[in-house]
Amino acid sequence: MEAWDQLYGRSSSSCGACGWKKVNRAALCKRIAEIPVTERENQRSIQVASNISRYLVQRLIKEDYIRRALRQTRPLLTPAHKLARLQFCRDHVRNTLSGGYEFCDMYDVVHIDEKWFYIKQIGQRVYLLTGKEDVLLENPRVQFVQSKRHIMKVMLSCAVARPHGDWDGKVGLWPVVERSIAQKTSVNCPDGVEELRPVSITRDILTVFQRCCDATSLANACASMLSIAASGILVAPKAKSSAP
Repeated sequence: MEAWDQLYGRSSSSCGACGWKKVNRAALCKRIAEIPVTERENQRSIQVASNISRYLVQRLIKEDYIRRALRQTRPLLTPAHKLARLQFCRDHVRNTLSGGYEFCDMYDVVHIDEKWFYIKQIGQRVYLLTGKEDVLLENPRVQFVQSKRHIMKVMLSCAVARPHGDWDGKVGLWPVVERSIAQKTSVNCPDGVEELRPVSITRDILTVFQRCCDATSLANACASMLSIAASGILVAPKAKSSAP
């Protein structure tokens, strides 16, 4: 009974007081602090674990005693990862004429990375003409996929460098696809039309990327990337036949 009186602040010795006093917020917060953070995913879990009514939990949130936060998930750096990052920094330190050290300006470094994008967007919202007052009437075009959970993706090779002068540092962005002629008419494409299809990333595809990454200067990197992407795309090399 004393614990109940301490939590809800009831005083039997006070004369003329009617009703219950305001619940002690410090006592509520103390009970919530005893709950592990992993068990405070929602208001219901807090209510069950702390034996506090949901109304009081909502009052604590409204009065800024409790706030909703997002637990971040970050990569765990091992000692090997830290040494690799330190070595990367040391490789970009050079000597000066005065006998000191300075970091390289990295104007001759090109960063090459891959980016993945979905070919089709599910549930895309667009604006169409309604045909009012003799205006063209438009209907949304239906796109067909085998599964909404497994949308086909395409990989793009992206190359950027440090901006300097009037150059923004963007070398280019090219999709890794192959050209093919549609053999049959489908719901998405008629026959005889040239289309681009994404390819699986194999050893031959990675060999093309490694040749681009072997460039040692910005000029060589740009020349190699532009020579490969002269047609605007990175065309996958054909697989070698194993037949004699």
